[in-house]
Amino acid sequence: MNKEIINLDKLANLKQYAYDDGMSSDIWGAELADGASDFKSTEVRFRIVSKYPNQQLERILIINNGNPLIPKNVVSPFLSLPVTSNDYEENVIGCRGKGTKLTIFRVGCIEYLYSYDEDGRLYKATFTPCSDENGTNPIDFFDDNFCKEMFKQNCLSIRVDYEFFDNIPTECNLERGGKGLEYSIRWFIDSDVKFNETAIKKWLSIRYGQKNNFKIRFENAITDENQLVPKTHMGILNGSNQPIYHYTDFANKYDKPIIVRGIPYELYWDCRVSKVQDIKKWNKLENATTNEYRISTNRRGVRNEAPLILHMNHNDIITNITHIKESSEAGNTWLIFCLRPLKSINEFFASNKSSGYSDESFGKELHEIVEDIIKEESIRNPYWDKDKKQEDSEVVQFRDYICDTDSMGFLPWLMLDGIDQDVLQKEGDWRLPQSDKQTTGYEIDLKAPEKCKIWYEFQNSDKKSDIEHCNGILARILKFGRENSPFNYFVWVAKKHQHIDTLKEQLKGLKWGDGHVKKILFLTSKEAFSQFNYHKVPTIDINDLK
Repeated sequence: MNKEIINLDKLANLKQYAYDDGMSSDIWGAELADGASDFKSTEVRFRIVSKYPNQQLERILIINNGNPLIPKNVVSPFLSLPVTSNDYEENVIGCRGKGTKLTIFRVGCIEYLYSYDEDGRLYKATFTPCSDENGTNPIDFFDDNFCKEMFKQNCLSIRVDYEFFDNIPTECNLERGGKGLEYSIRWFIDSDVKFNETAIKKWLSIRYGQKNNFKIRFENAITDENQLVPKTHMGILNGSNQPIYHYTDFANKYDKPIIVRGIPYELYWDCRVSKVQDIKKWNKLENATTNEYRISTNRRGVRNEAPLILHMNHNDIITNITHIKESSEAGNTWLIFCLRPLKSINEFFASNKSSGYSDESFGKELHEIVEDIIKEESIRNPYWDKDKKQEDSEVVQFRDYICDTDSMGFLPWLMLDGIDQDVLQKEGDWRLPQSDKQTTGYEIDLKAPEKCKIWYEFQNSDKKSDIEHCNGILARILKFGRENSPFNYFVWVAKKHQHIDTLKEQLKGLKWGDGHVKKILFLTSKEAFSQFNYHKVPTIDINDLK
C-alpha cells in the first residue's frame, strides 16, 4: 500500500466537524480513550508536544498499547465516514464510526500515525493536506495560517502515504512487539475548543473510573511532566469511613426488574456527604481524597446538591451524567443513582457519546424510571427530616465538633483565658439558637459555656458576610459590649469576610468603660471546622481602637 486519497464529499464531511457544537473543551479526548479501550489497551497517554506563541496547544500525541491498527484499516477510523453502520463487537464502546473523526477535525487535523501491520512490521502513515483533489500539491501551513477557514478553503484533498521500518525511528514512542498506536493531532490556531487540561482529565477520570485495568496518563514534552490521571470518588464514605469509588459499593440496589425498550437495567443508589448538613464527615472525606476528583456533572448551572444520575454502558463506562431538580422538601438532595444496562445500548448513543443519547425520548424514559422509583420506594437522603434552617444546622454541627475529643486541633485558642478543656467539651453548657433571649434580649447563634465568655454569630457556609449581620453585631456590642460585658470575644463565621473595615469604622470613637469586650474575630466557615493559626485570624482588638 503506497497512498490513499480523501477528497470531494468525504473531505467536505470531515471539514464540517470543525463547526460541530457537540464537542466541547471539557469532554474532548473521551472518544480517543474509547478507541484505545476498544483496541484492548491497558493505558492511553496524552502527550503535549508543542504550543503556539500565544500558548494555545499546537500539537498533541495520543499513544496507547493496544492491538495494532493495520494499514488497510487506517482510513476507516480517521478519515472515512461509514455509509452504513459499522459492525462492532458486543463488548466495544464504538457505535457510530464518527467519534474519533469528530474529536480530531473539530480542533484540527491528524498529521501522522505509527502502528504495526499484520506481520508485526512498524509503519508510518502521513496525512498531507493538498490544494488539489488528486493529492499532488501539498500545502505548507505555517503557524499563523493553520486556521479553520484556511483549511476549509484551501485543502481539497488529504493524501495518506505509508512508510515501513525495520527499526523504530527516534520520533516514534511505540515499543517493539507489534502492538500499540501513536498519532499526532495538530490544532487550529483559532480553534474555539481550547485544550482545557484540567477539565479533560476530570471527565476522563469520571468516565473510566469504573473500569478495571485501564490507565490514563497526561505527559508534557515541554515541561517533562508525567501524571497519572487522579481517581474520582463518589462523594461518599462507607461504614469504615473510607471513600467509595465504585457504583457496586453503593448502599442500595433496586431488587425489581427494570426494562426500558427491551433493555434490562440495574439501578444502584446512595447519598453523598452534604457539606452543609454533615461538615465533620465532609472534612473526613476531603482529607481522605486529597488531589482526587469528586463525582459531578459537567453541565453548567447544576447545584452541588442536585441528585445525580450516572448513565453507563454495559461495560462500565460512564457515558454521561444528568441530574434531577433538587428539592430539600422532597429529600432528594445529595442522592446519586447509577443506571447500568445489562446489554449493549450503543444504538441509542449520539456520535459523541459524552453528549448523551441521539434519541432524546430514550434519555427521558430513563429519567422518568428513576423518578418513579424514588417516589415508589420513598427514597430520601438522611438529611431530609432536619427541619431547621441551614444556618442552625451548621451551628449544631459546630457545637458537636468542638465537644468531640478528636477536635483538639483547634481547641487551644479557646483556652487562652485559662479555660480547661473539660469545660469546653461539656455539650450541655453550650447555648444554641434562641436559648439566650432571656439573658441578653437577643437571639444568639451559639454561646460558649459561661466561663469562656464567647459569642458566635454564624452565616450559611455558602454565604459571604453581609451588612445585615454586620449591623446585628454592632447592635449587640453597643448594648452590652462596652461596659461590664458578659463576653470577652465575638466570633463571626462566614464563607468570606468583606465587612471587617466597615465594622471597625463603626466602632471607632465609641466610649468604652471597664470590662468591655476584648476582641472580635473573623473566621471563615472552613477555619471554624478545621485547624487554623489563631494569630493569623483577622481580628479587631478593642484596646487598639481605644
